[in-house]
Amino acid sequence: RLLQNAAYIAITHGLSVHRDDLESGRDLKTVLESRETIPVDIEKLYATKIKSIYSQILEYATRLQSDFALEQDNIETIRNILIADRMLVHIVKRMIPLHKNIVRFLSSNNHVILHEYNMIRRKILKVVREIHLASESEHPLRHIREIEKERKQAEELDVLISGRVNQLVLDGEITNEMATSLMNDSDEAGKIVRDLVDITTLLYYPRDKLMDQIEEEKLESV
Repeated sequence: RLLQNAAYIAITHGLSVHRDDLESGRDLKTVLESRETIPVDIEKLYATKIKSIYSQILEYATRLQSDFALEQDNIETIRNILIADRMLVHIVKRMIPLHKNIVRFLSSNNHVILHEYNMIRRKILKVVREIHLASESEHPLRHIREIEKERKQAEELDVLISGRVNQLVLDGEITNEMATSLMNDSDEAGKIVRDLVDITTLLYYPRDKLMDQIEEEKLESV
């Protein structure tokens, strides 16, 4: 519920894409040709819906484990869900500044910065689309394998690591102010992609090894 409803809206509308367009078979490049911005108050959405659902999940999980003698498999399932939900909450918070800059640059006359932000939008949306397909499929593993490829490529989104932002500034394609926004947002977008992939794997194809890897990466990034 947290993933498919409130957080789903925060991510798709935060990227200024309608849910129907994302769930259709339309090519994402075609979908992103529209420069329509979708107004969404992600901070309000978090405060009024996501935070409440997340709190209820935590409360229920705590009661479930205290009131019943659960098998180890059930305990691991609950743990995976809680980790996935925590990561999802972080994604929603990351979407707040990203949404503001997407709205800002969708109306820009600078086609280079528009192209860069459309690359960010497309990368995240590709993963979200596969998550939706996995949730409705009898064979979700097929879609999970697709998005796991995206996790490996997530670092390519970071324009600072790739060196792309320096070249754009040197060539006069974007301003220093645009470059600062792009550096921050491309880094956050990479984290969003990685977390979305990990969330999907935890929910639909849990593996202890993967969970341990996720926890190690979180500790290293602190």
